[in-house]
Amino acid sequence: VEHYSYSSYSNNYDFLVLSLRKSLSYNSYVISISMGSASTGEWVTVAGRGENHEGGPKSNHLQKLTIPIMNDPDFKKAYPNEIYDSVQYASCTIKAGLDSCYGDSGGPLTRGTGTLAVLVGVVGWG
Repeated sequence: VEHYSYSSYSNNYDFLVLSLRKSLSYNSYVISISMGSASTGEWVTVAGRGENHEGGPKSNHLQKLTIPIMNDPDFKKAYPNEIYDSVQYASCTIKAGLDSCYGDSGGPLTRGTGTLAVLVGVVGWG
């Protein structure tokens, strides 16, 4: 189900909810994850198979990057013309030119690892 405010022009609300007709069977490929939150300064992991650089090919392998959460003023300073109060966003950092890219939208933003990992957000504008 696409978000009613999605805009392909701005990429705002570039996520959807997948509604399944049948229940999933959990196995080594399909697992559940707990939901949680992250605070400024905490380290989180973003993952996806999007482009490795703008305009490049999508990755054949799952890529991940661990980054600290930024506070809102620092995030707005880093992206002065991109962030609007009426738009949802997760604050993360610019780390040596590394971040999510096209094709990563909807991917997980997690805190912790393995069975202790919790979902704290999703990639947007990726």
